[in-house]
Amino acid sequence: MRRLRTGALLALTIGALASHEALAERKVNLYRGQQVFDGLCNRCHGMEGEGNDAKNIKAPAIAGMPAWYVEDQLEKFRTGKRGKHPLDNPGMRMYPIARTLFKDEQRDDLADVSAYVEKLPKKTAPATLDGADIEKGKAKYGMCIACHGANGEGNLGMKAPALAGQSDWYLFTQLKNIKAGIRKVPMMAGVTPGLDEEAMRNLAAYLHSLPSK
Repeated sequence: MRRLRTGALLALTIGALASHEALAERKVNLYRGQQVFDGLCNRCHGMEGEGNDAKNIKAPAIAGMPAWYVEDQLEKFRTGKRGKHPLDNPGMRMYPIARTLFKDEQRDDLADVSAYVEKLPKKTAPATLDGADIEKGKAKYGMCIACHGANGEGNLGMKAPALAGQSDWYLFTQLKNIKAGIRKVPMMAGVTPGLDEEAMRNLAAYLHSLPSK
């Protein structure tokens, strides 16, 4: 019986490793990525990934975002690690959408659409935060440089996304959500408690003002 169990476990392990290797070797399909984007994503994020700040949409600009980050967030939405909090309405819309995406060794919608999004020309939406002080935001950003980079360019090694040029309203909302525990980002847990709403508004305005590259 023990020998049978060992053999079954070995077979499962070999199968899992083969599946993992096949997935790692699989090349992204930009055509499939565009199909996914056109069929699902552009309804909220815009035809060119420029974002939509309409009250009933609130979808950020995603054009040109690094594929690794887009894929990571889609996986979080797909598995329910993000988008299930009742106070996160946009996230709750993303959760069921992400669950429709396929991911196996033959087809990986997450990787394909993420690669397609990365290829889209970056879009910087107009500023929306009234009364924000960019200079104060710049001074506050010093605490963020270690992870997000001196110019908000992001850091793959730290799993920190690029923030430069992102929609100011979206950055402001996410900072508030992280502080309130609506969105769980462990790396930010020690940062947001020291930010009041004014500081978050200024920080979001400063990051929006940075040129995205």
